[in-house]
Amino acid sequence: MAGAPDAALSILGECMTGTTRAFSRDKTFLAMRWLVGYYGVFQAGHLVFNVVHLSGLRSISEDFPPPPAEGWHPQTVAFWTACALIDTAIALLALYFVAAFFGGRRGALWAGFVSLTMYMCTIFIFDYTVVATGAWARHPVEYVVLNVVTIPLLILFAVFVRDVRRAADASEALRRAIRGEAGHTPGRPSCPSPGWSSR
Repeated sequence: MAGAPDAALSILGECMTGTTRAFSRDKTFLAMRWLVGYYGVFQAGHLVFNVVHLSGLRSISEDFPPPPAEGWHPQTVAFWTACALIDTAIALLALYFVAAFFGGRRGALWAGFVSLTMYMCTIFIFDYTVVATGAWARHPVEYVVLNVVTIPLLILFAVFVRDVRRAADASEALRRAIRGEAGHTPGRPSCPSPGWSSR
């Protein structure tokens, strides 16, 4: 079984390719197109805001994010600047995903999952910071709105997580099939059907 790891990688690669192609074929599914399109528009706006801030055309301490009563501490401004750098990279990756999705290119799945996972983390960091500094208490409406507009992104992320779980199950089945474990006969298993469907 010395060649089993190489065989597993080969089969998984073929499965991922097939899943990506099926994912592209299913892009006409209206709800998914809307979610991915929304993600693209959201991150395009996010990218513009970050570039304006990072270029020095507008200071983050002026009006966004809405500050606490005493204003943003210089160390907090430095923290927001670091977040803006990370968010810029996420936005670029997200826009690549959106273009790949609508263009049917193979990079859609990994780029979408990585960018969405990273952005879910930044949402948590952002909310924790504005709550801990008292900015949320001073501007509750503004921060509720900022969170509401991310709800479609949470739904899109949930769809990705669902399919990662399916991929994990397929990977385990593949491992057991190659090793001939627990009722599985050695051989070349077929790729599972992708979760990205309009059903």
